[in-house]
Amino acid sequence: MTSPHLDEEPAEHRRFARYLQALEAVAETDEVALVAAVLRDQDTTMADSAVGRHLDRRAPDLLTDAKFTAWTQTLTEVIADRDFLTLRLREWTLLRTIALGEPWTPEELTGATDWFQHMAAATQIAPSPEALRLLAERGRTEALPAKLPAAGAGEDRTGATRLGVGIEVRGEALRQARPGKATAPSPDQPWTSPARHHFHVQ
Repeated sequence: MTSPHLDEEPAEHRRFARYLQALEAVAETDEVALVAAVLRDQDTTMADSAVGRHLDRRAPDLLTDAKFTAWTQTLTEVIADRDFLTLRLREWTLLRTIALGEPWTPEELTGATDWFQHMAAATQIAPSPEALRLLAERGRTEALPAKLPAAGAGEDRTGATRLGVGIEVRGEALRQARPGKATAPSPDQPWTSPARHHFHVQ
């Protein structure tokens, strides 16, 4: 006879789903408090993954917004002792730097994680011909899409850059990098949840 408990979803999976729902609906004024509460969960890798997914959802919306800097500064204080989240927020900041056309160094791009290199090369999050050219030449092969768009190709008079999947005006906050849109899971993600709550969704 099969025990009814065998089909029950583990408690940490249910908490993960609840955290995702709460973080998606949280008011801006309550965001920091909720993130701090999630990070107090005893399952630290699950909590990191829930907050990491929240960062990946919020950051594209704020990427070129003036609020981005204050948002990252406030969250940095809350996640200061979580290495994975600190790195993820730092790499979103680097993507913002590229998107705004501000100075960056080759070492920052080539030394970044596979997740960052894929985001910078395979999406329209930071349409920089220079960054694309650098990643095509020196990026890690396993982090990059099978075929990189031609760096600088498709530049038109509006200042938009064609990256093989349409035209996006440089500097706009992009929503295409929301969780569920990434085409290549990052090896840097710390936790694997059940299929319906999986952090890496095609």
